[in-house]
Amino acid sequence: MIKLDRLVRSAGASLGESLNYYWPPTNLNAQALERNISLHMAHAFRAAGHLVYGEVNSAHPAGSTARFDLLAVDPATSGYTIAEFKRMDDMGQAQGFVADWNRIVGFVPQPAGAHRHQLLDLNQKWGVLAAITSNVEIARWFNTLNEDQGDPWTVGEENGPLDAAWADCWEALYTGNTLYLDAVPLADWHEVRHNQRASYWLVYVIAKLP
Repeated sequence: MIKLDRLVRSAGASLGESLNYYWPPTNLNAQALERNISLHMAHAFRAAGHLVYGEVNSAHPAGSTARFDLLAVDPATSGYTIAEFKRMDDMGQAQGFVADWNRIVGFVPQPAGAHRHQLLDLNQKWGVLAAITSNVEIARWFNTLNEDQGDPWTVGEENGPLDAAWADCWEALYTGNTLYLDAVPLADWHEVRHNQRASYWLVYVIAKLP
């Protein structure tokens, strides 16, 4: 899992460097588009020797029309990573985060044959769900993992407004998965003319999936 974590953090460092010099949206307070995360993630995986694909369909009948942002295949290990990227500003987005994670868990690669080379084995599955946020409370939740891999914040403690909203999110993510959460700082912006300040993080979940 550390190899995957290093790839995600490498992509975050690359994205952060780019955002330090140029912000894609015209509005300072707008989140960078998910496509910017996808771009830097794909570059990091490709540099590590993976085959990378964007806008990938699942072979599962129920998800054949749904598309995933990135599929990275490591021919050397027969492993593959399926990833989704999003923006995350609102503390009420925990439910949507879980829905995206469940889609990742349910992803099925194409069988060997017409859509996959017969020499390409895919028997190790990894998942990545990452988001850009300017919400410090969301970043702090992802950056506070207990040693026992329990909910980073216990409901009822005075840890901020995310306690109750994100308790179900943690339970859904952790059930049956060995996972790791973290937050990587990306960029700080200060627009002098309007005296606007904003800090951005890349928050993410990675997991070895069945």
